[in-house]
Amino acid sequence: MGYPQFRTRPCRPRRPGSTLPGVTDPTDTDRKLRQLDNDVTAIYGMLESIQETQKAHTATLTGVSKQLTHVAAVQTRHGNRLDEHDAALAEHKAQLIEIAAVQKRHGNRLDGIDAKLDEHTAKLDEHTAKLDQHTVKLDRIEASLDKVLTVLQSRPDRPR
Repeated sequence: MGYPQFRTRPCRPRRPGSTLPGVTDPTDTDRKLRQLDNDVTAIYGMLESIQETQKAHTATLTGVSKQLTHVAAVQTRHGNRLDEHDAALAEHKAQLIEIAAVQKRHGNRLDGIDAKLDEHTAKLDEHTAKLDQHTVKLDRIEASLDKVLTVLQSRPDRPR
């Protein structure tokens, strides 16, 4: 019969005044004692098996605990590295903001210089137009002077 033993059929109700069957019979008592002794031996065997299983589980849990401690340490190191990266990113962000501000100032200065250059270009265009006008006038004057010189050179009463 396997362990644990369970009663599979319901108990019969007892009659009032009846005694337990086989309690006074010595053969039945020996059989019951042997059965109890076998039961105790089987229970000790099961307890030993349970104890061995618990030792194995304890060893496994110890290993898992060590691994968990290692994983926790790695996570802590990763957390520290992430904090360092966050700090570096914040510093880079501040530097980029500063660079953007400098670029904006440079852009404003370049816009001012560009406007000034446009003014100078317009003035230069005005001066070029004036020079062109003076060149035309000078060409006319030169042509007139050439004519005068030619007329003066062709005169017979010209002093030599």
